[in-house]
Amino acid sequence: MDSTSRLQRLKNREERRMSNVNDAMEKSKEAKLSGLPDKVLHHILSFLDTKLAVQTCVLGRKWKYLWQSVSSLHFNCDSFSNSAHYKKFVKQVLLQRDESKELKKFTIDYSGCDPILKQVTNYLENHGFGLQELCFSVYCDMRALSPFLPHLSAWKSLRTLKLEKLVLPKNFLFDFGSLTSLCLKACWLPWDKGEPHDPFRGCLSLKSLRINGCRIWVPVKTFEISAPEVTYLEISWMDCQGYDPHYGISLTTSKLRSFSFEGTKLIAISTRGLPSLEKVFIHLGQKFPTTEDSTSENERKHLIKLLQELGNAKSLTLSLEIIRALSKALDVVKGHCSPLTRVEDVKVKVRLFEASSETIPSFALPVNVMKYLLGGSSAKTFVIEHSKAKGEAEIPVVGVRSSVGTTR
Repeated sequence: MDSTSRLQRLKNREERRMSNVNDAMEKSKEAKLSGLPDKVLHHILSFLDTKLAVQTCVLGRKWKYLWQSVSSLHFNCDSFSNSAHYKKFVKQVLLQRDESKELKKFTIDYSGCDPILKQVTNYLENHGFGLQELCFSVYCDMRALSPFLPHLSAWKSLRTLKLEKLVLPKNFLFDFGSLTSLCLKACWLPWDKGEPHDPFRGCLSLKSLRINGCRIWVPVKTFEISAPEVTYLEISWMDCQGYDPHYGISLTTSKLRSFSFEGTKLIAISTRGLPSLEKVFIHLGQKFPTTEDSTSENERKHLIKLLQELGNAKSLTLSLEIIRALSKALDVVKGHCSPLTRVEDVKVKVRLFEASSETIPSFALPVNVMKYLLGGSSAKTFVIEHSKAKGEAEIPVVGVRSSVGTTR
């Protein structure tokens, strides 16, 4: 036997030995994991997509039925090759789940109205009494599921509700007294009553409200948010159909601490005073008018009015377009004191697509704009901050010298 063959045999023997060692280590890890109490394993499985949780049944005898008792169900259609497999899976899971175990969280993601949704809502009607979190991302007309909606109001345990891609029933009121967090994303909220549109007035315990990319049919002039306990409010890319030029948002949430608004059209916003306000973020896209015409002048007046309404804020973050619009609207505020009497720091957020080599070095914050924003307070900082899109390189923060405030 030559030396080459001998070396190859030694190599093969070593590879088998390492493979056995690795197998032993894996079995040891599985044994340790399987040795954990069922309560702990249920908690671990509750963080997994339900498809992955079901697949753990092959790990051993103990795991075979463990998934049936998990308190969380998360159905994601993207993890299936076609809708038929997805619907069959959802149906089988609901049939085989241990109904004696409390269901605390339910999430479903699906496109289109389908009989499977009726099966889902029927299941929730019968077994959702302990539900704490519900996420419905279903591209369909919720009016077809209207018999299910009263059950949501009846669930006193429900704390978090997220609705996405739904057409809600006309004049629908969110009458959820126990809800603390509500997120509406890409939903349609039709409203045709003559009174102000105030769909959240029944949410007496609501703390966090997010309205993202929703389409709101508003033939009335006022969209009111009066939930009394809201501390965080986010409104972004709201599409108002039947838009009245005098249409506005009325905030009567006296406990509001953080407010965020993002879009291309600035809607008139009024308040009854926000004594607890601390953080404000306002981002307007590049379509926000900075030219000289009647429309842009009205929107700039909305901007000045908004800053006056949010004058109690301690931290203010604005987009670059806001600064450009303010530089065009200084004649509107000439002779007026800055409304920002408590502000401690002001940031100008520059998105990566705006931060070209031609834009940033040549752009200087107008001194009169800085004086208007900081003149009413003893602000400590005024900075430009570059934000980045997901997956893009970080851009360093650049300080801006100001005769009114200090720099960072």
